[in-house]
Amino acid sequence: MAAPEGEQQHGRNVSRKRKKKGFLANARGFGKKGKFGHGSQLDQDQYDYFVRVLELVSKGFDDPQERDVFVLNALATTDGQEEHISSNQVGSRVIEKLIELLPLNVEGSAVLVRFMDALSSNLRVVVTNRFASHVLQCLLAKVTKYGLDRPEGGETDASEEAEPALKAESAFSWVLKVAKFTLNNLDEFLWDDYAIFVIRTVLLCLSGSPSTTGEPKATNQNQKKHEIFLPEFSKDDDEEKQEDKPLPDGFKDVVKEFYERILAFPQFIDLAYSNSTSCLLQTLLIALSKTHRKLKKAMIKHLIDNVFSAKNTDDDEKKESDQTVVVPKVFSSEPSLRLLEAALSQASSKYVTQMYAMCFMGRLTELGKDNTANFSVQRLLARFQDKVEFEFVFDEMAPELDKLIASGKSGVVLALCQACKRLSAKQGLFIENLMKALNCYEPEERRPFVAPLCARLCTYETFKAQADEPTQSTVAKDGYVKSRLNLHGTIILQTLLTFSKPIRIVNSILEMPADKLKALMCDARGSHVMDAFVKSEFVGEKSRERLLFKLQGSYVAMACSQHGSRALEALYAASSLKNQVKIMEELAKKEALVTGHQFGSILASKWHLNLFRHRQNEWMQSHNSKERTKELTKDLFADIIGGSSV
Repeated sequence: MAAPEGEQQHGRNVSRKRKKKGFLANARGFGKKGKFGHGSQLDQDQYDYFVRVLELVSKGFDDPQERDVFVLNALATTDGQEEHISSNQVGSRVIEKLIELLPLNVEGSAVLVRFMDALSSNLRVVVTNRFASHVLQCLLAKVTKYGLDRPEGGETDASEEAEPALKAESAFSWVLKVAKFTLNNLDEFLWDDYAIFVIRTVLLCLSGSPSTTGEPKATNQNQKKHEIFLPEFSKDDDEEKQEDKPLPDGFKDVVKEFYERILAFPQFIDLAYSNSTSCLLQTLLIALSKTHRKLKKAMIKHLIDNVFSAKNTDDDEKKESDQTVVVPKVFSSEPSLRLLEAALSQASSKYVTQMYAMCFMGRLTELGKDNTANFSVQRLLARFQDKVEFEFVFDEMAPELDKLIASGKSGVVLALCQACKRLSAKQGLFIENLMKALNCYEPEERRPFVAPLCARLCTYETFKAQADEPTQSTVAKDGYVKSRLNLHGTIILQTLLTFSKPIRIVNSILEMPADKLKALMCDARGSHVMDAFVKSEFVGEKSRERLLFKLQGSYVAMACSQHGSRALEALYAASSLKNQVKIMEELAKKEALVTGHQFGSILASKWHLNLFRHRQNEWMQSHNSKERTKELTKDLFADIIGGSSV
């Protein structure tokens, strides 16, 4: 299986990481040393000016009009030197930032035309240049967005007579020119470290999603490590996806040509195992999903037949040694794994089943424990639509939950839990197997501990050992003992409360000691358990009242806690007027403490604590008036919706 690529690249100083200087700080430092950036050479005055521009842009502008004037003036200094400055390290970064902020008015469109003409006059050099290629990417996205946002039939107005604006047709024509140039030189650009990013941007622009990256949303590496996959299904896998706006003429045709050229590439299989080309294939899948859904399905089938089905060359040796589960070659590198995840996210239920049978069946636990392959298992679990198929997967994984938890791959356990909820399948068995994995199913007296164990995702023995050995590190700033909660564990606990029969989980929460329950609700992760408890349709009103009674005496402490106050607010909103009064009475006894606290004062103001304490009858009248207003508003909306549907 794949060795984590991040560890290979950044493993040299894992033990002691130094905080990296920002780009701006480095630029200032190099300028003082007489080094004016890599790439093309700028003189000192130019370099210092662009560093200053970058500094101002980084700080931001309060006035949009002031920002627009600044951007136009800064870009005016590049007139006649667009390619030269774009080929400098600092100049490239500054121009990128400025083009992103460029107003799409008459003056802004003139700047776009200037850069379009300058960069397209020497495309081969620009596309492969270390710095200018980034400017070209940014320009492609901006020009495409400019053309797509132009109103139909209203290209110009009276204010544009002095200086003609860029027409939408001209913008699209330029994008097509760059796209066809990269297509014609695909064999060369496919292996160029910078040109391939331009190709990815071209594909996104042609699909109507102008962006300089291959992802719908930019996420940092830390977010990717803890990504929780959510399923996205279309009603009909063969249905053509409707774009928000129709694409310009020629865009879809060029995407199709890219598809045909790339799939006919002699070394197509090798593309999956290189980081840059794997990302290109992922971007092509995204582009096809917006332009040619049938071609997207054909590409996924091609990947299944030629890439995902390939076996490792050392399969025979592994079978003889019988030391580990044999896995397909796709799991041998991170680039191919990311391509597999992308294919799973775009595949129809038919192809999801094929990928499961070919790549995952019989290997789910081993893959789930792997540092990189576990994300593909999460993606697979999020994509199942058929309950019967999922039950086979569940039967394979459920007995091995303890191994997944012990390996630290709690995201896989969460994905399995969410699949049980989404498909309404194996919910009772999941709870039972989770309890066994946490060593709280037998003996029976351990069963009430399932909720705190799930929140920590630790075994009963570990939980008891931690409880017997409190340390100063577990004490929060407000003096309360903090439970060592696991992010995925608390989300699993929330999901379990939405199961159709969560009685074991509900009882476990209600049987927690009051101080432990308070600590759970005052924790950043645990406080969200309150939302699931009070909002779940499968948790009864009596259970909510028992929770409210259990927390009596803790309301003030919760109100004065950053996260506890949010949990208390959720409990208050779900309570009857009688129980809301009980909460208010306890807070009123410590009004000075509550109102004097940063977070308590917010609740005191929102709930009119001062009015409740001194004029309770008036508070009751105000409360009843608000409730009547809510009911009238709800009835009004119901009448409007009902009338519109007739």
